[in-house]
Amino acid sequence: MSNTYALTHFGIQRLADGANIPNDPANSDYQQYLDWVSEGNTPDPYVSPPVAPITLTAYQLRAALNQLTLRANVESIVSATTVQDVKDCWQYASNFNQSDPLVAQILAGLTAAQITNVFTLGVTLAQ
Repeated sequence: MSNTYALTHFGIQRLADGANIPNDPANSDYQQYLDWVSEGNTPDPYVSPPVAPITLTAYQLRAALNQLTLRANVESIVSATTVQDVKDCWQYASNFNQSDPLVAQILAGLTAAQITNVFTLGVTLAQ
């Protein structure tokens, strides 16, 4: 059986008609929701929307790596790889998408936190 309510970023949504219900004790829809919960029902949990991967220009990526003192690590990884596509991507790509498998290979020596920091910083830099 499908649920009647779902939690949202802003509160509660009635699924039958998509109405957003404020957390206001004076609101009759909110009272109905509280009655429904008191009967042992549970709303669908809030699911945050997926975050779009960040794309950086070649300059933004390299500048972020420089500022975070990670550029030498990446250069070592690229020079050591035998995968020509990885070398070509590093040398010739004009954009680097955070979710691209080749970019993951280029940044393979970095931790997940370091990669996040590179893209978070990179997007703030001039293109």
